[in-house]
Amino acid sequence: MKAVSIVIPVYNTELFLEECLDSVLEQETKLDIEVICINDESPDNSLKILHRYQRTFPNVLKVIDQPNTGGATAINRGILAARGDFILILDSDDYLLPDSLDSLYDRAIVTDAKIVVGKMLKLTNNVFSSVEETDWISGSAVLSTPKQRCQIFISKMYHGKLMRRDFLVSENIFMKDGQIYADGPFVAKAYTSTSSIATLNKDVVVWRKRESSNNLSITDRKKEARTLLDHMESLSMSWQNTASANESLYLEKLLEFDSRRPVWHLFPFWLERDFSFKQLSRFYEATADYYSMVRHTQVKNLPRAEGFIVRSLFRRNRYEFYLFCYLYYCRIRYRQFRARTRAGLRKYSPKKLLGKLAPIGLKRAYRKIKPNYAGHDIFRSYLSSTERDDNLVVFESFFGKSYSGNPKYIHQELARHYPEFRSVWVYNKQPLDILNCEKQVRRGSDEYFQALAKSKYWVNNIQFPVHEKADDTVYIQTWHGTPLKKLGWDIEVSGPEAGAREKAYRESRNWDYLLSQNSYSTEIFRRCFKFGGKILEQGYPINDIWSSPELDRIKQRVKDSLGIPASKRVVLYAPTWRDNNPLGNWIYKADDVFDYEAWSRNAPSDVVLLLKFHHLVLPPRLNGYEQRIMSVSDYDDTQELLAIADCLITDYSSIFFDYLNSDRPIIYYAYDLAEYQDSTRDMYVSMDQLPGPVVTSFSELLDRVDQLEEVATGFQDLRDEFAAKFCPNDDGSAANRILGEIFKASNAIEHAH
Repeated sequence: MKAVSIVIPVYNTELFLEECLDSVLEQETKLDIEVICINDESPDNSLKILHRYQRTFPNVLKVIDQPNTGGATAINRGILAARGDFILILDSDDYLLPDSLDSLYDRAIVTDAKIVVGKMLKLTNNVFSSVEETDWISGSAVLSTPKQRCQIFISKMYHGKLMRRDFLVSENIFMKDGQIYADGPFVAKAYTSTSSIATLNKDVVVWRKRESSNNLSITDRKKEARTLLDHMESLSMSWQNTASANESLYLEKLLEFDSRRPVWHLFPFWLERDFSFKQLSRFYEATADYYSMVRHTQVKNLPRAEGFIVRSLFRRNRYEFYLFCYLYYCRIRYRQFRARTRAGLRKYSPKKLLGKLAPIGLKRAYRKIKPNYAGHDIFRSYLSSTERDDNLVVFESFFGKSYSGNPKYIHQELARHYPEFRSVWVYNKQPLDILNCEKQVRRGSDEYFQALAKSKYWVNNIQFPVHEKADDTVYIQTWHGTPLKKLGWDIEVSGPEAGAREKAYRESRNWDYLLSQNSYSTEIFRRCFKFGGKILEQGYPINDIWSSPELDRIKQRVKDSLGIPASKRVVLYAPTWRDNNPLGNWIYKADDVFDYEAWSRNAPSDVVLLLKFHHLVLPPRLNGYEQRIMSVSDYDDTQELLAIADCLITDYSSIFFDYLNSDRPIIYYAYDLAEYQDSTRDMYVSMDQLPGPVVTSFSELLDRVDQLEEVATGFQDLRDEFAAKFCPNDDGSAANRILGEIFKASNAIEHAH
């Protein structure tokens, strides 16, 4: 007997299905679970995805394929097929939060409840928010009285609810086949069939509201006539199921929301300026039976504007209903007009006009006097009150996300040869695993700004959020690669990088030193950053690893930590980021162009694939291919991964310049080359001149991986030529030379090397 059966109806959700399944299968649970997926003749690739997961999890995941009869029928079949003590229903475009199953199950066992109600989060256009239907849950409790239980009638969604299977079956609690809004009557009947209900004060599920016009959630298709009729039937059934309990408190709470729900079908029309009395007449007739049935009940707590419309429907007064609808429509139009007017005024405000018309030099001077970055007041107060510490160095790498890059290797060199200096490292969310570090501070905290104000030296490979520094502070900008893609003022197409040029320009005014790997980079950096300061063309400290006497030991340590046998060859896939799949502010989705199943089936058996995505990209889930493929995006030091790689697969990333030091084969998987160059960024070096094959399809990529020796020998001359041009200073002593020059120039110590 299973502990929990997760029932997932599936229809046309291939974009979200993997995330849904992963959220269940990756739960760190002690429970014996089963996952029952019912494919409702989905026209997309959902069934293919289900079968792939079933092959990976044959003892956990069961697939039922049925003709298209609707989600209600699919859920009923899942409940009947389930073998678990408890049922949890999960839509295939939603997903569970970590530890949800154990939390719900433990709550059910401790309270002996037939139903446990957890909280939900709503995800709309990549923005999370709380859900009104479960906001009332403020503590984990057993709802032992009608006054307590009436609150649950606010939410008649099955999301986040764990129910005993034998209770559902014995009480004949199923959904009406073919009904769209079938969850309302189903949950209302469950509520009124038991007094054993408990709550869990924890978010357990994310409910996705799809608002794309091409992929609306079913219950968001409010403009469709069939949807309204189905909803009215559902509301009537919910009322009848609740009324059967003969408890007035239940009915009052039910109608706080249900009496308003039909009116919400009118709002999409009105928001699009579509208002007609013919439309209102059809609505009035369609809702007549429902409001006639429930009009004797006093409805409380209605919002004022909606309340006038709802009460006119209860009173069955057609013309009063028309009047209040028209007034509400005018209210919507007024608010739309007000919003447009305010937007227009903001667009042409004196401040905006000055910003558009003022010379760039004047705007830069103004920002120097009055900066507008977050935390500037805190930082300025520390600048004016904190004494500089000549032996303190602040390090930050990739916005504090990792202990890596040039800052890491400068830090290690500093700890070895300049022990009198103390280090403060910046972290983003979690402290980093670092030796020889006096302190770690969280980016954006008060301690962070205080450390910046106090330290004599700053070391970063991207940027600090402050736009100023003390005159005696020395800022070493290490950068993070020889550029292949165009940078800064060289970018000719719009996008996030082009939009950030002015910010990068302002940041570069603080730089005292900028590191460069070669003369090619130096020329580009001068131009693209408009930087006239000191450029240290000494090579990159990250590439000191290639000449380190400890290289073999480092490689063995990395392989051991990842569990890679010595007999296996390693291929590293490390693509750059693309700005056409944003998930939030400077976080992007990985393109779905790498066929993990095909790789697992066709790549050489002695090859392990490592996936290292850009720090701005949310790594995809592997979905059961871990035996052949490993996700290493959370491995801090990319340089150590390059050291163990027998081949590098990349695209337009500058990472290949560093990998030239290995003299191993490179493959460029440029599946979107034309689009990338036209709409994202062009290149400084033509792709057909690179020291490795450029492939545009996954089948070509597999062929090249199968011929690594030929790739290595065929491009040997080009790799040698590129290494001579781009890596002449990568001789193992870059960090030593850089620190010596900086400290000598600043008179910090007498360089003794």
